[in-house]
Amino acid sequence: MRPLLFLMLLLNGAAAFGQEKNVLVLPGRLPVGKMDIGPYTTFYVDHSGDTLPLSVIRRLRFRAFAEKRNERTGFSNRSVLIIYLRFTLRNTNPNDTLRVMHQTGSHGLITLYLENRVVGQTGIGLQPQRRPDRFALLLAIPPSTERTYLVRVIDYYWSPTPVSSQLLTIPASIATEFGNFAVSKWALLAVMSLLA
Repeated sequence: MRPLLFLMLLLNGAAAFGQEKNVLVLPGRLPVGKMDIGPYTTFYVDHSGDTLPLSVIRRLRFRAFAEKRNERTGFSNRSVLIIYLRFTLRNTNPNDTLRVMHQTGSHGLITLYLENRVVGQTGIGLQPQRRPDRFALLLAIPPSTERTYLVRVIDYYWSPTPVSSQLLTIPASIATEFGNFAVSKWALLAVMSLLA
């Protein structure tokens, strides 16, 4: 009985610490304008209230993105959602740097990490910066390089947009932002007309 128990504990530990990463291989460019990378993304919901350091978060067990619940459905006794996304991209082009935008949707605070440093931040609570899409962050992967990114999303559980994981080309990102801008202006005009 003891050897069986030991074997089960050993396999459980291996599953927690030896998580195999699902690498998205790209040839220096995105083959389409917009790509859902959910199948290449894992997630971890941080119930600590954003008190765990990044070094601890990186060692925790992330789950497949397909297991993540839609934040707009169900009930939670918490008001704030803190979720980490992790994905790995490999640029196989020997000459060109891969430049794509990563988008999670519009949320309160979105922070992009490469290794242990912040490489980008955006969100509803921050002053908009000049970029093709306000809620998308630029990823630049040098030729013949593999990079693993962490993205922390902080928002309310009942957010209007669920957390997603998508890559966009820069032109597609510009088109998305322009479309969002046009829709919001017409919606504002409609609301103001009703109030007047």
